[in-house]
Amino acid sequence: MRWAQLVLGVALFFWSFRLDRGRKGGRLIRMPERALAGGGVAGLAGLAPAAAAAELTTMLPYLAAIGLLTGSGLAAAQIALIMAGYCLLMILPALLLLLAVRLAAGDRAEPPLRKVGDWLAGSNALSWIVGVVGFLLARDAAFRLGLLGF
Repeated sequence: MRWAQLVLGVALFFWSFRLDRGRKGGRLIRMPERALAGGGVAGLAGLAPAAAAAELTTMLPYLAAIGLLTGSGLAAAQIALIMAGYCLLMILPALLLLLAVRLAAGDRAEPPLRKVGDWLAGSNALSWIVGVVGFLLARDAAFRLGLLGF
């Protein structure tokens, strides 16, 4: 299992260098637009791998927290309560902010929110997240396998 973690970490790290990095018209940037503009099944099929990569990179800290909690010796009800609180803590601020903006500005909020979305799509955030998660996975696996000599 540790070898699989090492391979996954190295693959994610090197894949992060291949991601489109803010180039206008890059493949990852255009995918949501194609899917929303009536790209049909092909557009959605193209969007799915990018969404899966984003989900995987953001899901890993959550899975690590679950692993720590299950190994902590707490009762199942306590683990469930802690995880529910964790999820609420991570989701609630963004939902409240978006709700406040929508209530305050209505349809006028659409252009600025679209600009922020376009800016995020054109940033290096996804490649950095994938690279950092890949490095941390590989480092942990290498350490546990004794490859680092510590």
